[in-house]
Parts: sequence; structure tokens; C-alpha cells
Amino acid sequence: MLKKSLSVLCCTALVCFNLLSLFACSLPGDTPEKVPSSSVSTENKLPTAPAQKPALEESDPDLRITEINIKNTYFLCPEHGQYHPWIELWAKNDLQLGQYTLSLDGSQKYTLPEKELKGGEYFVLCAENLNTPVKESGRLTLMHGEMICQKLTYLCPKVNVSYLVSSGGECTSPTPGYENALPSDDLLISELMCDNDLYPVGGMLCDWVELYNAGSQSLDLSNYWISDSADFPYMCRLPELTLEAGEYALLRAGHELSFALSKDEEMLILTRGDGVLCSSLSYENGEENISITHEGRSDYPSPGKKNGIEGMKEYLSERTGVLINEVISSNSAYNKLSGEYYDMAELCNYTEGEISLKGLYLSDKAKEPKRYPLPDITLKAGQCYTVYCTGNGGDYPDFGISSKGEKLYITDEAGYIYDAFEVPALLHNISYGRQGQELVYFEKPTFGKVNSGAGYPEISAPAQSSAPSGFYNAPFEITLSGDGEIYYTADGSKPTLSSKHYEGESISVGQGVTNIRMICKKGALITSAESAVTYCVSLPEYTLPIIAVSVSHEEMFGENGTWTLEKKTEIEGHVSFFEHGVEQFSLGCGVKLFGNGSITFPKKSLQLKF
Repeated sequence: MLKKSLSVLCCTALVCFNLLSLFACSLPGDTPEKVPSSSVSTENKLPTAPAQKPALEESDPDLRITEINIKNTYFLCPEHGQYHPWIELWAKNDLQLGQYTLSLDGSQKYTLPEKELKGGEYFVLCAENLNTPVKESGRLTLMHGEMICQKLTYLCPKVNVSYLVSSGGECTSPTPGYENALPSDDLLISELMCDNDLYPVGGMLCDWVELYNAGSQSLDLSNYWISDSADFPYMCRLPELTLEAGEYALLRAGHELSFALSKDEEMLILTRGDGVLCSSLSYENGEENISITHEGRSDYPSPGKKNGIEGMKEYLSERTGVLINEVISSNSAYNKLSGEYYDMAELCNYTEGEISLKGLYLSDKAKEPKRYPLPDITLKAGQCYTVYCTGNGGDYPDFGISSKGEKLYITDEAGYIYDAFEVPALLHNISYGRQGQELVYFEKPTFGKVNSGAGYPEISAPAQSSAPSGFYNAPFEITLSGDGEIYYTADGSKPTLSSKHYEGESISVGQGVTNIRMICKKGALITSAESAVTYCVSLPEYTLPIIAVSVSHEEMFGENGTWTLEKKTEIEGHVSFFEHGVEQFSLGCGVKLFGNGSITFPKKSLQLKF
């Protein structure tokens, strides 16, 4: 253990801390100095249960609400033999109905009857059982235990006309207990986005609503109206446009759509000129770059295309012009510039002719699209150009690319957006870019040409320990878990695929400081980010915050180690920061000696680089 002052370099700003530093690999003969205080408890901290989380929504529930009829005068509810409002439910798989509850407008939950429902069967529930007055419009919540299966807003104001959940439209021939008849019209609100800075429509980043002609005949859109208020259904008339069978149309907020989409609770209704409710779509709490469909939220927005991941791929593949081809945001191995490695964004001409970059811009901010004017050069078809995002300005952008994730944009002088590209959080020397219709990770970046190497749709998830980092008062054992093969070290060194392979055994954590650094690899996917845990067992109580730095003993203290030879060579390490015994952060870092003459002193300053 070492008690010393550390000079820590963080984001180029030199900040000095008077801290107590614990090394997983300590100097021989160094003993910790106890600081008189009891501000840090050394009680054995076993993992505690996480705080109660809100109910999680099932993505593909076995039980669903399919049809609703409020003003019912022809169907006798089987429970009462009277004409009550009814709600139809459908089972995807065999289930026990009594395990589910239903509530209306946040009222008390009603437990469904004890009944076995076979897959494909329907059940008609009398809405009078919901313990609250049933209105023409409201919100229903279907739950399976603590899981939300379905939450929807309905609109059902007409006598003997039911509301079809699948389309949000009306059905003039209700079918309680049977498969739904076709809706009265075939124009559907199929998807919408109310918080968009990634999916340009017509060269604009705006909120949008997607319509779909689900019928077999062409439709004149000018016969329809769209609104966000059931009281004013004729708010916005659709443009004079013929929509063929199977085609999509997009309405942009502020253009074809005369009203804005709320990011809070909203219900859009589509009404034909003769008053027929054709379709509706409701949501609550819109999320950035997440679309809403009749199946719920979608991580794969596909404006103008079939809902889902395939539609999203088709939408992305239709972008043309100068596009962002590949990005790296944590680089120490590729394309040195003036002796340094920088973040890079590779642009490529995705047309069959030449394109000049003059008049185009690259930016990392949607609201500041002209941050970096591209140079006056011409790219041939398929040719690429690499932008070094140095953050220094001048001939290069005055911004870098965050390794935690970033959005990049290519626009022209008029603000037309040719490409909006989301860079995910990237591991060291891993790039991300286009490969055909896919957006994938590259273990071996290929800057300078159209991507053709092996790309991976995802990165292996990090491994985890059964006990969190922290202070404990007695030795204990841990186990590791992960979706793939786990490799780990316990000597402070960086884990690799040549490190110890974890085979399910218990790992003993003894007195002192123990640091476990681990990686996980699932099949042929890219190896996960490193994860680590630091355990401090039976240590004295300290008043000051603690930095625990883990490095290879050989690289730091070996015969040719940084400490031994007093050289400013950066080595890879891992750091955990504890305050009042609680870990505040844990991440990889570069470690090297800091200072001039002071590096010859017994107590040396260290620099941590992130």
C-alpha cells in the first residue's frame, strides 16, 4: 500500500489531489498508515438488493386486449346477461387468466376470472367489473403480476361500433369472442416519432407521422383528417396525394402536419371526411429517437418503410450522396497524424458519379450543422475521405468524437441533411460503420476504403462479479458470470484471451486489496469491454477518499518497469475511486510517472489518463 499525492491528468486539465492511493500490486516493505477516524465503516458489505424498479413492460405478451365496445346494445355479456360495455382479450399461448389484472384510468386493479385460456382463444370481459365508470374514451392497463403487458388509450363513442386495438380504428361489425373483421377503412397510422434528431425525412430532422395504405385500392389522402384531439377531429387535412395500395406516406411536423407532436401523453386520430374513425395511435412519454407503433415503442424506426429492423435497414440503405462510412473514437493504432492518433470520421461517396465536398459540412451537433466545412476536393464513386477530429480547429474540426457515444451529421449550405449517424460507445481501437445495409463494429478498422472486412452486429457483454466493489471486514468468496467465455486476472494485469479461463469456480478474496479484472467473449463476437471489481478487506479506517490503481506488477515494478527505471512510459491500468467506502467510479486508464526531478524521489507522482 502507498500513501502518496497523485497528480491526475483528466481531459488535459491537471488536477492535484491529496489522496490515499491503494495499489493492487504494492511496493515491498510499504505499510499502510492508519488515519484516525471512523468515517468509513469496515462492516462487511454484502451485496444489497437493488431499489424497487417500475414494472417492466413485456415486449411480446401472451395476453392482449384486441377489441373494445362501450355503447353496446346488441351483445349480451355472458357474465350478466345484459348489454354492458365489453373488452375482448386474446391469448397467444396457453395461460391462466387469473394471473392477470386489468385497470381503467388508473383505478383499482381487477383480477381476471380463474380460467384456463388456450392459445388462440378469446375471452370477453364485461367492463362493468372494472370498479369504475366506463367512458367513451380512457386508458386500459393489462398486467401479468408486476409486469405491464399492455397499456393503451381507446376511443369508442359510437353505438355498436367497436374499437380495434390493432389499428386504432372503428369496426361497424363488432366480433366479440371471434377474430376481428376488417376495419371500416384501410388507411392506418402505422408509426410516429415525437423526438427526432437522427432520422431525417426529406433532409429535415423533424417529428413525423407515418401512414400506410393496408387495402387493395388506391386512396385519396385529401379525404382524410388528422388530429391530436378527439374533440376536434378535423384539425389538419391531409395533402392532395394518391396513396397506392401497400404504400407509405410521411407527414412532417411543421409541414404536412399543422400541429406539433407532444413528448408527453398523446393520442392521434385519423378521421375520414364522413366521420369514420379510421385509425388512432396513442403513447405516453415519447423518447428520443424511439418510434411508436401499434405494437408499442420501437428501437428500429423505419420512416416510410415496414415497421421493424428490416424496414430500418431499408430506410438507411436508401441514403445517398456523401455518407459517414466509418468512425473511431478511441484510437491509438490507426493513421497517425503529426505523430499523434486522433478520432476519425471517414466519409464516402455512395453514388455512381463524382461528388465535390465543397459546400458540405460535418458537425456533432444537430443545432449547429456548419461546425466544420469540408475541403474543396472531389470524390469519385466509392472513394473515401478521412476527417481527423483533432479538436484543435484550423484545418481540422474543433471537436472530437466521444467514446461514450456521439451523433454526427453531414449537411449542405441550405441545411439539407444528407446523413445523420449515431456512433455508439466504442471500445479502444474498435470502429463502427456501414457494411451493406448493416451498421456494424469492426475489430480491424479499414479507413480509406469502403468497408468489406468482417463486421459484428454487437460486442460481447461485460462479465460481472457476484459481489460489488467495496470494503469488507472478513475474507469471502465470489463467482463470475457472463454471456460467453470469461477470462480474468487477480494480479492487477490487463486480462486477455490468454488469461486464466473462468470455469465456474469460487474465487477467494483474502485480507488486503484484491482486484479482479475480467473480459468476456461470446462466440465470434468482439471481446467485451473490460470490467473490474476492487475489494478492500480488513483494512484500517480512512478519512480521505481512496484511489485504487491496478496495473501489471512487471510493467510497473519489474526490472524494466516504469517505477524502477523512472521513465515516463504509459502503461494500461484500471482505477477505482472510493468515497466514504463507496465506489464512485471504476474504469480503465493510462498510468505513467509525472514530474521532472521529482520522479527520482521515493514518493513519485503518477498521472492517470482517460
